[in-house]
Amino acid sequence: MKNILITGTSSGLGKFLYKSMPNSVPLKRSNLIEHSKIHYPIIIHCAGSSEHQSENIILESEFLLKSILKISHDTIIFISTVDIYRDPTTIYCRAKLNCEEILKKHPHALILRSSMIIGPYMRPNHITKLKYGQNIGLSRWSTFNYISVNGFLRALTSDKFLTAKGTFDFVSTNNIKVNEVKKMLKSNSKTGSYKYISPINYQNPIYTHFPNLIFNSEHAIKEMIDA
Repeated sequence: MKNILITGTSSGLGKFLYKSMPNSVPLKRSNLIEHSKIHYPIIIHCAGSSEHQSENIILESEFLLKSILKISHDTIIFISTVDIYRDPTTIYCRAKLNCEEILKKHPHALILRSSMIIGPYMRPNHITKLKYGQNIGLSRWSTFNYISVNGFLRALTSDKFLTAKGTFDFVSTNNIKVNEVKKMLKSNSKTGSYKYISPINYQNPIYTHFPNLIFNSEHAIKEMIDA
């Protein structure tokens, strides 16, 4: 397999891909200069800020992306978010959209607008709280679209997929309620009142182009349970 440079390898999807993909190399903000004279056929940019409410993440995200683009490469894959369909004015979504705009000028950029990614190494969230019996602020009627880290691994190890370019929604075919997730996890956590509704209208869902990348939210939860 070709050498692959991966950002965001301290947790979540980036860490999972780094541990799962042969010949992958971690890129950290502190060692950008070390990669400046190396050519990488593929860069997978998973890194993001854990602080979604700070205006600083907009400039920080743009600066990091522009720094990464200076590294010699053929293809860059950028992990964005489907939350832009809910409210593109949030600081987090503005940061993602600004980076997407930069990449529109790239000759071979693949932008993946992802729903909620679950799997090993994910940061604490409502799934981990439900799993360990902790109470959450979300209403039981909240809906989410879940995608597993293994779905990304399947896509990113497919030569056909890696020839694609443009923007795709990397999502499952369905949304499920938090109450259903509670039942799957056999959780006794109490739910709150904040109702989050995941988008249902996507511009370019991945499963309409790649039949081997059809996933459902229940399967992503089950994978986590079985792991």
